[in-house]
Amino acid sequence: MLTWRLYRTLNEPLKREPRIWRGYERLLTLLHQRIAARPRPQTPHVTQVIRFIGLLAFIPVINIAVIGLFFPSPLIALAANMAFSLLIVTTVSGTIARNHELHTYDLMSALPLGRMGIHWIHCTAFFEAQRRWRLPLQAIFMLGIVASPFLFGAVAYPLTGQRAVHFWLIDAISFALFLFYDFLNMPVIAAVLGMVIPAYAVNSRNVRGFALGAWALLTLLTYLLAAVIALYVLPSLLVRFGANFSATIIIAPSTAAVVIAFRELVTRALWHHLKRTLNISAVELDLILR
Repeated sequence: MLTWRLYRTLNEPLKREPRIWRGYERLLTLLHQRIAARPRPQTPHVTQVIRFIGLLAFIPVINIAVIGLFFPSPLIALAANMAFSLLIVTTVSGTIARNHELHTYDLMSALPLGRMGIHWIHCTAFFEAQRRWRLPLQAIFMLGIVASPFLFGAVAYPLTGQRAVHFWLIDAISFALFLFYDFLNMPVIAAVLGMVIPAYAVNSRNVRGFALGAWALLTLLTYLLAAVIALYVLPSLLVRFGANFSATIIIAPSTAAVVIAFRELVTRALWHHLKRTLNISAVELDLILR
């Protein structure tokens, strides 16, 4: 699956790009030396006891906050992933366009890395700089997966009626699969768009606007496709064929499968469009992912 290969490569760029790793390794060594040489302050025992008591006092508040965020956490996970992807597409595209404005793009294109190397390094540099957000996003994603059965089994009852009683597990599994794929695919699509759009425009403001518009359009099409299939196409087909209520169990898995296939096709189309736009061979493009 192209999405998985791109996601893995973007999140491990230093191991796959020796030119970057040599410089980063030296910086990482210096950082570790500074941390080791830093004096560690000794906290008095009384201060430690006060901190512990304060933490105990906040436990009820923390419990209320966790419970309040638990049930809507699948939707929060989707929103957080969308926000992170929005940051990717605007930052990567704007950074590449900035090279055009500084008149350094053509000079850097003459390097052995070529135009694709410029776009790819700017993209992977963003993922490397934003590593601190990876753990919170993963934590929200895992919480959303765990809360999916409760969302479809209880919270969704006013919307889905008897489906929330009979098919809550199938609906929850289908949504969890889509949530997992969305967690991988949406940042990938944002990254590829962030590399494609600057090949057509040079002004950073215009590039950010075009990239944001293209990303928003693809996101809207994804959820619109899911809504049309789940609420109109499949129910209409089941009614036309005279299927009973039990046959509606296929609605959630079929919707998830179609949406995932659509997003994967979009990812492949954008990736191959990047190849044509930057005039890079298929072999060179494939080597980036290894």
